[in-house]
Amino acid sequence: MAHTIGMATNHHTMQAIKRNNEMAIRKNKKRIDPRYFLHETTHRDLEEQEGMQSNVSAKIDAVNAELKNITDSAELQGRDINMYIELVSDGAGQTGEGPAIDAFQQNAEMEIVARSRWTKFSDFLKLFAKLPKDGNIMYELEDAADSSAYPTASVPRGY
Repeated sequence: MAHTIGMATNHHTMQAIKRNNEMAIRKNKKRIDPRYFLHETTHRDLEEQEGMQSNVSAKIDAVNAELKNITDSAELQGRDINMYIELVSDGAGQTGEGPAIDAFQQNAEMEIVARSRWTKFSDFLKLFAKLPKDGNIMYELEDAADSSAYPTASVPRGY
């Protein structure tokens, strides 16, 4: 009988050791509760989009300030010319498209004499940086938008 009890003890002892080893492994596993990250993942896209929109707004403001400097220059002073760009679409929900802008030039009678639409703001910025900053800049933007060189740009008719 002693032999049988010893086997039972050995069997129970082995199970206890096995259980302790399993528990030790479980204790060392680091578990991360995903609830801690819910706030971050649900708002990350919105925060990035807001950041991008404020960046676009800052770039539009910078371009408009530059256009204001052109119209205030000695070359154009007294002609009452107005040049500006405005946001048409922020590009949200469109794949591969950024913000779309319209570029305008108005004469003294507030008639639009040059206009171009750019569905890819980055194309506009690249071309704007290359062009000479003079009274013809909006005409040159309109010509570029009307050419096949910039497929993301167009000239709205009937303005």
